[in-house]
Amino acid sequence: MKESINYNNIHPWEEYSNMINQKSAVIKLDAVVVGAGFSGLYMLYRLREAGFSTRVFEASSGVGGGLA
Repeated sequence: MKESINYNNIHPWEEYSNMINQKSAVIKLDAVVVGAGFSGLYMLYRLREAGFSTRVFEASSGVGGGLA
């Protein structure tokens, strides 16, 4: 069974910038996807399916891009 997308890993940019300002925040990722629209979520799915550690960043408070 394929793994579903965990929407808890989609962070608004403001929240992430606060994490960066903390000196102890070290995040190692294989890939970063900018935008949680259809294409961004599809890329998240494909990268995780291939075994990459990935994080999605979205400027708005929700996902879906133009579909929402």
